[in-house]
Amino acid sequence: MLSGVANILTASLTLVTIEGDNTVLYQQTARHLLKQLALAMSGEKLAGSTAFISEDLSSVPQPATAEDCRNVHLLLKVYQKMAKGVLSQAGTLMQADLMNGLPQHEAWNKNQVILVRAAQAYSLMYLVECNIEGVEQLRQSASQELVTVLHRLCCLFALYHLDLNAGLFMQTEAIAPGQLNIVKSVEMELMKEIRPDAVALADAVDIPDAGHKSVLGCYDGNVYERMYAAALGEPMNKTQVHPAYHKHLRGMIKSTTSKL
Repeated sequence: MLSGVANILTASLTLVTIEGDNTVLYQQTARHLLKQLALAMSGEKLAGSTAFISEDLSSVPQPATAEDCRNVHLLLKVYQKMAKGVLSQAGTLMQADLMNGLPQHEAWNKNQVILVRAAQAYSLMYLVECNIEGVEQLRQSASQELVTVLHRLCCLFALYHLDLNAGLFMQTEAIAPGQLNIVKSVEMELMKEIRPDAVALADAVDIPDAGHKSVLGCYDGNVYERMYAAALGEPMNKTQVHPAYHKHLRGMIKSTTSKL
């Protein structure tokens, strides 16, 4: 609680449900993606964030070296192949159930898990794409040092979630099991490279003290004074001996009758 992270986390967690239940939003996304998949299969060229669905991604190379794991454009193609693969699997299952005479709503409910998974895969791919576009745009206006740091962050984000969702990437043959060791190795290297800039990157978010409410991360740097003052303000520290001692423990320690 002294760090202020808990307050930020609990405040941000509510944001995913402002427009409705989180799973409902995923289902709405999945419904849109299935429509886009149907258009792509009919030969229509898609645009925008779903353009990858109409692309042939079968020949996308798998990241086989440390250099490949730092190539954000290759990583994006890997993510697109994974997202399209999961979506195609969901579409195939839905179509098979409909062909077998299952009503639309029953087929949807039956395949709801993989449909939500397809929406999650697409969302993850889109986040990686936005990260890459943001870094590319900064190349024209920011210093090379800043671009280098942000490029590392972008790679780390992509590799972290690739590692976290390795099952989906292997299931869609976007990556082979043997290449996960390379991914993990580069992920650790990137953490080491980013560590010297970690404090500056955190400060760049520029959360004000009033919003952060952190004892540890205030701009004045008076860490120990603030920690001591916060400890004095804790309800448990209002008395030398906590009331629970007299209520529950003292009797047991003094071998008198206990209420427990």
